[in-house]
Amino acid sequence: MNIPIIRRLLWVMNEIIDSTPNGGITRQALSDKWEDSCKNDRPGSPIPERTFYRIRDGIKELFGCELICNPTTKKYTVQLDDESFPDSESPLLKILMHNAGTASINEILQMLVSGNEVPANDMRAARDLSVAVSRLPQKYAESFLKEAADIGGSDCAEEDEYYRNYVCVWNEAVYRRTSQWLSIGFYDDEVCFYVVTHESDPAERERKAKEAKVAEGIRYRGGYYWHEPIDKELFTMAFETKPDMTKVKKRVEMLLQCLANVQPQCQKLVD
Repeated sequence: MNIPIIRRLLWVMNEIIDSTPNGGITRQALSDKWEDSCKNDRPGSPIPERTFYRIRDGIKELFGCELICNPTTKKYTVQLDDESFPDSESPLLKILMHNAGTASINEILQMLVSGNEVPANDMRAARDLSVAVSRLPQKYAESFLKEAADIGGSDCAEEDEYYRNYVCVWNEAVYRRTSQWLSIGFYDDEVCFYVVTHESDPAERERKAKEAKVAEGIRYRGGYYWHEPIDKELFTMAFETKPDMTKVKKRVEMLLQCLANVQPQCQKLVD
């Protein structure tokens, strides 16, 4: 999750907190205000409905709270009583609430970027938000691993033994035939998809890579070779607030099918 996305999350939180005493603010009103906001990196661009729901998910991920929508007025609010948000859970949210209308988004971003000139009592909030952001890829990987059993064409999944926030997925029968599997890496704003192999024979490795429609492999930890799909649109999947696991699983199914099409090692002719 990059700084512009965090800036927008903080801006939305500020606006909703500021409007809560007056009954909240509608999604459309938020979008209209964002178009004219100096915090908007693309002046004039609104917040589409789907993006707003991703923002809601991001706020829940970072602050541990949900935005509440009044079904009658369609206005969003956040509960402001201190008992709902003890210090141990979200000190940054407390700072925003206690400074509603006066909290500076840029100051909070400064905490994230450098930590300079941050009041001592706010340092914990800066650290906690930084830690929360840094842990998001791990949470994405854990969430994907829990859902991996639903992936068509796979029967095995586990954390990558060498790379943090990467999940290996494979079909045991295909693996035994080709020595290939997938490793999916989760970052703060994108997901990467690799075909991995321990095939030691260069000629066989090249053949299998070609049949799987992946580029030449690069050797990394454990002596394994990591291959990027030749179609670059299959290599990375960018996202704003959080990855769409349904799309991630569909991409994995597509790549597993590519591995299933790889033929076993050619048998040498015997005179």
